[in-house]
Amino acid sequence: VEHGNVDLVQKFLVLGADVNSPPAIRNGATALQLAARKGFIAIARFLLSKGAYVDAPGSILGGKTALEEAADNGRIDMIQLLVNAGAQLRGRGGSQFERAKNLATKGGYHAARKLLESLHAEQTASLHRSVERFGVSLNEEWGMREEEQLTGYESMTETSARVGLENGVLQNDLSGANLVFGDDIEVFGL
Repeated sequence: VEHGNVDLVQKFLVLGADVNSPPAIRNGATALQLAARKGFIAIARFLLSKGAYVDAPGSILGGKTALEEAADNGRIDMIQLLVNAGAQLRGRGGSQFERAKNLATKGGYHAARKLLESLHAEQTASLHRSVERFGVSLNEEWGMREEEQLTGYESMTETSARVGLENGVLQNDLSGANLVFGDDIEVFGL
């Protein structure tokens, strides 16, 4: 990956290399993180198509996520690719977003910082639209008024349940919502 050789990357994967092989402890990087650092879009697309985990953590010492690598090097095309592939900027990805934004700012990559902020705003708006649709489902299925929906939502005792639901909505995966709502989640068609 470091040399931008797509053919060699493909051969290694055919021979059984793990697309999600963890990075070395000190200053290591996954294959996707290396591609993001170097700006190798074709390799990044290929790795993502083979199941590379877009939000994989960097190495313990000196590591960065793929999004952070892209931001640290001002690679706006890579930032867009990674977010399109599911890189999180909210919930669990909130700290990743802040670090990436700070790295872009520190490096003087103002376009990268502005893109990250714009994509963060889009993910936030998407979450709000999904929650609104969820509220409409409550109203249609159970005849709940808006105040009841909000009261029910805010009365969740665990903040983590709300964050988990938000992340699930962003990823179109509400399997974790069963922890909060039980089997009644089926009623909403989600």
